[in-house]
Amino acid sequence: EHDNSATHERFLTLFTANEPAIRAFVRRLVPTRHDAADVMQGVALVLWRKFPALEESDQFRKWAFGVARYETLAWLRDKARDRLVLATSGIFLLRIDAIDGGTLFLDLDPMVNVLYMDVHGVLEIL
Repeated sequence: EHDNSATHERFLTLFTANEPAIRAFVRRLVPTRHDAADVMQGVALVLWRKFPALEESDQFRKWAFGVARYETLAWLRDKARDRLVLATSGIFLLRIDAIDGGTLFLDLDPMVNVLYMDVHGVLEIL
């Protein structure tokens, strides 16, 4: 752990000076500001945990951008995997419903929207 207040102060000084540029970099790589905020939380945590391994303070910016790049790529990979699982399971449910000749209720987000689809191709947003 970082018990040294000088280490903490040095980290905060470097991070605060570079955070807007790091955030702008991350924001260009993800779809929304909210997504960028999520990624930045992870970036800040990794930077803090690995800060003792940084030998030269003048290398902080380059190092931080590298961490931000890897954290963003990991976030994008995880999001792509989540979308693939949802898409695959939705297609499977639709095929099962079509075979049975019934009606499919696909609840993507119970707080926002529910799609109603029957096997005759009628689509309504409730």
